[in-house]
Parts: sequence; C-alpha cells; structure tokens
Amino acid sequence: MFSNDRPFFAGIRTIVQKMYSCSSKKLAPYGFNRFEMMVLLMVYEDDGISQKRIVSEAGGEGISIGIAVKSLSNKGYIERKTDQDDRRKLRLYVTDSGRKIRDEIMDLKRTVEESIVRGISSEELCLLDEIMQKIQNKILLNDFEG
Repeated sequence: MFSNDRPFFAGIRTIVQKMYSCSSKKLAPYGFNRFEMMVLLMVYEDDGISQKRIVSEAGGEGISIGIAVKSLSNKGYIERKTDQDDRRKLRLYVTDSGRKIRDEIMDLKRTVEESIVRGISSEELCLLDEIMQKIQNKILLNDFEG
C-alpha cells in the first residue's frame, strides 16, 4: 500500500517531531515549549476559546495543555476566566502582554512553516492539504472501512 512498506503515519509522526524540534529551537528566547506555543496560537486564533476545546483539537494532551495554560497565565500572556453561561468551563483570553508579542510569534510560526515547505510547489501543497483533509474527515467520522 505504501512505498517501501513504510507506514504512512510513521512518516507523519517523523514530520511532526522534526517540526517540534525546529520550533523548540526558535521558541527558546521566549521561554515557550511546544504546548505553550500551540495554546497561544489557538488563543490568538480564537480569543475566548475553551480550554476543553484546545485539549480536544490537540488530540488529548490534557495534562500538557493544562500545564501550558497555567504557565502562559503565570507569564501574563493569557488569562483564564470562567465562562459566564457555564461556570464549569474555562475560557482563555489574550492579555495585553500576549498581544505585544503576537506579531513576533506569528512571524516565527510563518518562518518555521515556510522553511518546512520550501521547494514544494503550491500544487503539491494543495494536493497534500486535500489528502490530509480527507484523512482528518475519515478519522472524525470514524469511517475506517470505506
């Protein structure tokens, strides 16, 4: 099914690990780890996102996400507030300090992403995106048969 009998997902895992490694080096000056970066990017994208949703989208890394949220809050980049409609939910918001570094963090993200895809045509990237969407949809629908 796969070239050289190499499992497809082993390749994805290797790519993700290398991305984390590259990102970690670039994040060092900010004192962020990969989970903190992931949380911060998701809060930038959706100010007021619930911590539960971040855990869900991160693939079940609940403890690591919780630690990252606490760390970012202690560093003053995000704040945790109880949801007004459901007091069991915790919502995350970017603080003024978090907004001050947003452009730098987004530039860092862009730089890492661009370095990873350099040399790959836009057509190939579009095809990869389509394939990854199909895989993601199958996983979300638990449709592994057809």
